Amino acid sequence: MRLSAIIRSNCLISICVGLTLIFLSCTQSSQKDEYKFIEYIKVEGTCYEDHVRQSAPYSGSFVHWYNKTEEKHRRYGGVIHTEYVTKEGIRQQIQRPYRYFPPLSVDLWNIPKEQFELSEMTLHGISKHTSEVDSEERVRYESTCRLKVTERLDHLPSIQMPDEPQGTLILPGRSADLSVAPLAGV
Repeated sequence: MRLSAIIRSNCLISICVGLTLIFLSCTQSSQKDEYKFIEYIKVEGTCYEDHVRQSAPYSGSFVHWYNKTEEKHRRYGGVIHTEYVTKEGIRQQIQRPYRYFPPLSVDLWNIPKEQFELSEMTLHGISKHTSEVDSEERVRYESTCRLKVTERLDHLPSIQMPDEPQGTLILPGRSADLSVAPLAGV
């Protein structure tokens, strides 16, 4: 056998072994992570985007989960601007579309254990100005929140849905169903 044939043969064997290993690693079922719920906390306070520092009222919740598989704690949550979708807040945004308004929400991740256990906390997160999840055009900034814990639970709260929407906002070319307050006269 010639040297070039031996090299080709070894290359083909190496490629076959490599592809087999890749195939086996992709087809092996991965173990699903097992989680244990630890705590739910409800918060309220103020937040601002660090570049503007215009505070606004926010409320929301955080959860603490323990990943048994990875042996890691996860503490995270978010807050929503409480005046963003009120009758007056919507009116202001329609009447002054080019004015700065505080963001719709602030996401807070990797909350340290020491902060999570306090009754009052200052946390840093990322703001979101729209409710569009996958929008490429969404504006996000580093933000700071000063929050007070209003409730702590060792279980997830039950979710209660309103029986019927309390208002519908109709804008030219679109409508948005808002279950916050009657919107007559907007």
